[in-house]
Amino acid sequence: MSSYEKMKRKANRNRNVFDAVLVLIVIIGTILLFTFSCGIVKQLPVLTYESYLDAANKYEAENDYQMAMQNYDKSIQLNAKNCISFYERGICKMKMGRLLDALSDFTFALQLNPDMSNAYFQRGMCYFRLNNKERACENWGMAADRKNKQAEEYHKKFCE
Repeated sequence: MSSYEKMKRKANRNRNVFDAVLVLIVIIGTILLFTFSCGIVKQLPVLTYESYLDAANKYEAENDYQMAMQNYDKSIQLNAKNCISFYERGICKMKMGRLLDALSDFTFALQLNPDMSNAYFQRGMCYFRLNNKERACENWGMAADRKNKQAEEYHKKFCE
């Protein structure tokens, strides 16, 4: 067999494989089009920062802090102006013992909402656990000024 005949034979095999793949693509495309157009497969839900925040809270309640953190991060990626996501992620980081990271999240939550008394209280808790009583008392005082009863108790017990 000549080299020309070998090349021609190989080209025919490649064309046959290409034709088979093309037919498969058309069949799969038709099935998908039919499936979605007939409503057999419902539209995928749109994931919002709220849905990620809800999922994070559920994972945290189950003590699955890694999955909770992933969902808090996604929530923040979708809405970086939501102080609740930063606050809740800070709580999760505290539970994980990541106090400095938690401080950062509480501080960011307070930049977004300076009246968030719980963020002041939790930031005070971080400082207290880091043996910085002065900063803890400062934060508990700011939370108490915003009518946070728990902060009032801590401030009275540890700062007066």
